Amino acid sequence: MIAGASAGGYTALAAAARTTTFAAATARSAIIDPLHWQQNTTSLQRHHAGSLVGPDGDSIAGLANELRVPVLLIHGAKTAWCLLTTCCNSSKNCVAATALARWLVLPGEGHTIRGPRHIEQALEAELNHYLAVLDPTRIGD
Repeated sequence: MIAGASAGGYTALAAAARTTTFAAATARSAIIDPLHWQQNTTSLQRHHAGSLVGPDGDSIAGLANELRVPVLLIHGAKTAWCLLTTCCNSSKNCVAATALARWLVLPGEGHTIRGPRHIEQALEAELNHYLAVLDPTRIGD
């Protein structure tokens, strides 16, 4: 399994699209479109954002049809670093790419999930995602 948040979420999604090393991926508040982030972030973060932009302006939204393993996307509805519409569009592509793809949008949360109930929901969703991959008879739990 591979999981990550923010830029680490981008890494988890990139691994899910480019390798079969992992059985599943979870991306929390992933930077789905690093080019958008680079163009819209503070000057202090532009260099970091630029390191995620591929030579062709790569973004996970463009790689979603290439997913090779099941993916769970977890996002706060108010995140400023990833447009929710980008997340929604790529999650639809994820569903088309793999039957196990799921996503969880947490209302009122931003880039960092802080609410105790939302943290619990995210952890439960991640656990159930992994259990479904390890035991496909659990899909839908």
